Formats: sequence, C-alpha cells, structure tokens
Amino acid sequence: DPIAAAEAGVAWERILFYWSELQPNGPDDWNPYHVPDEWLSMAAGAGREVVGLLKHTPQWATDGSAGNGVPRGLDLPVDDPNNLWAAFVRRTVERYAGRINHWIIWNEPDIAPGTYGCEWDGTVEQYYRLLKVAYLAAHQANPDVTIHLAGLTYWHDKMYLRRFLAVATQDPEGAAHGYYFDVVTLHIYFQTETVYDLIGIARAALTEYGLRKAIWLNETNAPPNSDPQWLMPAS
Repeated sequence: DPIAAAEAGVAWERILFYWSELQPNGPDDWNPYHVPDEWLSMAAGAGREVVGLLKHTPQWATDGSAGNGVPRGLDLPVDDPNNLWAAFVRRTVERYAGRINHWIIWNEPDIAPGTYGCEWDGTVEQYYRLLKVAYLAAHQANPDVTIHLAGLTYWHDKMYLRRFLAVATQDPEGAAHGYYFDVVTLHIYFQTETVYDLIGIARAALTEYGLRKAIWLNETNAPPNSDPQWLMPAS
C-alpha cells in the first residue's frame, strides 16, 4: 500500500523480480508488466529506496525443476552467453541502474529440497557460484551495486551460513571481491524474542571467518499473545 507506506515514513521497499516472469519463454524475452515502472516511480516519489530480489528459474533455463532449479551454464564464464543466469542478472541490473542499486540474490536457500517452502534445489557450493556470478555480472552493469545474500531462515539449517562462509573463503579469488557479497540477510520468524540472539549468531559466524559485513533483517513477525500455537505471557 504505497499511500500508507508514505504516511508511515517507510524508507525502504523490497520488490520481488521473478526470472520466470521477466523472461518466461527464453533469453530474448522481457515482460515489463511483471514489475511495473509505476511501482518504482511511486517509491522514488515518496523517498523510498527499492531493494530488488532476484529468484525463480524459468523452465527453459534449467535441467532441474522450474523455479528451484540450478540455472544451466552457471559454471561458464560470466561473459559466455550460455551462462544464462549471468545474462539475466546483467540485463536486469543494467535496466534498473540508478533506480535500484541493492539486489538480493535468491531467497531462503537454507530450506532443503522436498521441504515446504523450498526455493533452491542446489547445494551450498552451487548457491555460492550463483552468488559469485550474480556479483560479477551485476558489477559489469552497475559498478555502484550492493549485493545481498539470500535471506536465511536459521531454523531450517542452523549451520547454513557457516557452511556457506566455509565454501566462500576457500575460493582463492574471493577475498579480492569481499567474497562476492556486501550484506547478510536474515528472515527471523516464530520467536520474536530471538531477533537479538540470531543477529548475534550471524555476526559471530562472520567474525569467525574474519569478515565484517552489514546484517539486514528483511522479514520477521510478532506473534500475538492469543496464538494457541505459541502462547505469550500477558505483559
């Protein structure tokens, strides 16, 4: 609700960019109606900065399942036209450069395949490659871009961030590029009182690997004290 957001003084807005909707039929396709320019104009007019989230593989771009599948050609150089993910990221970031300078790469890869809510069928190593390709392609299109890790749920895989950092820090090319991300993203649900603790756990994981990065909390909730599944004491 852009009017209510403006009245509340909201300063940031996250918009989801589905690859499968932007390019439903092939790499030469582009559907401008998936994210109407009006949304960006309204955000800019109200002083909100937009953060874009890139996800959801189209069926034509993967040998896996639509939506969750690892993009075909991901291991190719970022300038190879057969690296389909690189081409998509470059085109999207270039199109919105100046209007969107923050991009989140995928969503909740720590939810295992076969589990409700899963959005990524690849391994941690494949997610790191997805991130690395996105970082390099995005910077070709917009040198001022900021790259955010996919939001992590913590509860689905408490060690995912550490396992990711272990993979990232083994890349001999990684240190020169900040391991291809600028921001750690958290989605903290179920127990509101754990927000402080889980941000601390993420910070500790970064420190363990000698990294200092911004941490953003992009999704959370406040359970009502009348919720029978999670009774909260009356204050």
